[in-house]
Parts: sequence; C-alpha cells; structure tokens
Amino acid sequence: MLAGRLDAAWPYLSRDIEGGAESLDLNIERGRRLVHLAEWMRRSGRLNEAMNYTDLAGAQFAALYPADHPRQGAVARTRALVLRDQGRAAEAEIEMRRAAKILAAGIGKDANATLETELLLAQLLASHGKSEEAHALMAHIGPLLEMRFVETAPARRDFSDLERKLDAS
Repeated sequence: MLAGRLDAAWPYLSRDIEGGAESLDLNIERGRRLVHLAEWMRRSGRLNEAMNYTDLAGAQFAALYPADHPRQGAVARTRALVLRDQGRAAEAEIEMRRAAKILAAGIGKDANATLETELLLAQLLASHGKSEEAHALMAHIGPLLEMRFVETAPARRDFSDLERKLDAS
C-alpha cells in the first residue's frame, strides 16, 4: 500500500483476523487493520468509507486504551488526512494537531511518527496561509528528519518540497 500498489495490498488488508475476542493481541491487530483499511480507502478516493474505518478503529482502540494513547494518535492522523482530502481544512488541522499532541506525549516529541505527523501539520498550515507556524514546525523537524530518515525517505522529500514552497511564498 505504501508503495502505491493498492490492488496488491487489498487481499492482505481485506482478510478478517480470526481468533477469540478475549485476546488483547488480536484486538490490537484488529484495530491496526481498521486503520490500514481507512488508509487504503483514503488512497483509493473512497473518503466516506475511509472515515467510517477511522471511526471503527477509534472505537476499537478506545475499548483497549485511554484516549491519549499513541494508537489513538495514529487514528487521529489518518482521520485528519481524510478530512484534508474531503476539503475540510479547518477540521483536518484540528485533528492533525490532536494527533501530534497525542504522539508527542505518548512516544516522544522526536519520535519518527511524531515528526511525520508534524510534517503533515506543517503542510496543512502552509496550504492555508499559516506560513510562520509552518516554518516554526519545520525548524524543529528538519534536523531530526536528516538524522533519522534515509535521504530517499518520502518524509525527507516532502520536507524539501514544503521548504521550497515556503521559500517561494
């Protein structure tokens, strides 16, 4: 899916996870699968279905973890991307901020998933004229992206693209 091969990914994502409902590990995997299905639907342009899957994933993880758990941060990030793709920019920004806050508190401000989420937030901010705030986020994440991500990583490419866009404005 991450390589853009959605058709090849579908058979793996569409399989139910079998096993008892009492298994914590299986319930975690079921929640993760729902997040992946949401992302698959988003990338396929099926945004209403994507939002439904984020709701299901959020409910699955709410039954297992507190609201500020990093898994809820992952759900919030996916939900923010769906909102963005639906053209609901203000809601997307609020949800991406929530995702970044949850991830920073749960796994650390400099964790890779937090950095990627903050980059997505910076993109949202820049696309809606909030360049100063986008620059501030970029100042924090830029050096860390260089240290932690290989040169060909999508996050590094997206960072460079955003940097050029902000410099041109």
